[in-house]
Amino acid sequence: MKFNKIRLLGVTNVDLPIVGADPSGPYVLKSADGLGPPNRTLFRNKTTQEGGVRQGSRAEDRQATMIVGLQPDWDTGQTAEELRSELYGLLTPPFGLPVGMHLMLGDTVVGVAQGDISAMETAIFSSDPAVQIVLDCDYPYFLGPALIYQLPDKGIVSGKSYIDVENDGTAPAGFWMKLVLQETVAGSLILSDNSAFGQSMEIKGPWNAGDIFEIDTRAGQRGVWRDPSGAGGKASKLNDLTAASPWIQLHKGPNRLLLNRTAFDWEGDGFGHTPAYWGV
Repeated sequence: MKFNKIRLLGVTNVDLPIVGADPSGPYVLKSADGLGPPNRTLFRNKTTQEGGVRQGSRAEDRQATMIVGLQPDWDTGQTAEELRSELYGLLTPPFGLPVGMHLMLGDTVVGVAQGDISAMETAIFSSDPAVQIVLDCDYPYFLGPALIYQLPDKGIVSGKSYIDVENDGTAPAGFWMKLVLQETVAGSLILSDNSAFGQSMEIKGPWNAGDIFEIDTRAGQRGVWRDPSGAGGKASKLNDLTAASPWIQLHKGPNRLLLNRTAFDWEGDGFGHTPAYWGV
């Protein structure tokens, strides 16, 4: 992921070009730590002195630390104090919103994160004024700037439908999917990934021909819905999602999802996901 500027969004937007990218601006990004992959917490059940059982891992939330140099325009009477005061506005963004952090290449946003500033240290009496900003992010990854919609290729294999999706991100990403059934399903809809160690989501029926099935596995937006015969009466099916069902994620590169029904078509935008990235 290439970028030459970080933009912080709060009461006002503050652009922090990398050293050399814009030598005339009021701020310059002298260094930034925490833009690579965050640490991972490993979970192991230590059963014996010699070893244990792997129980999984979890990526820690990102913490980004930026050293921002101050370059006041002395010709207009601007001071380092005024530039610091503008940065202080990031400590209390309006309406309780988080501080946004955009990685930018020119005027194009290439990666997005958000969180709260936990520390802001200033070198007030230094001949080279600077401010250190620590942003504790809400999640581990950088996200793409927008949801990417697809109408994926689909076909039939071993009596199931396959759905082929490409994920350009480097980290796992949830997805949104909406389709209309063209047959009655007395039992459950089962959505799985194409792996011997795969994940499988089971949503109990019955389902009727013409029903719209919608699912969202993105963190913070997760849910399953049924719109009977597409009449606009969308209702949650979360209580019909079996307890063992995980929220399937897309992985880097090509992904194949399997559905235990073959008669369906895409509804509306069909399929969408927001790519996630481990770091720059």
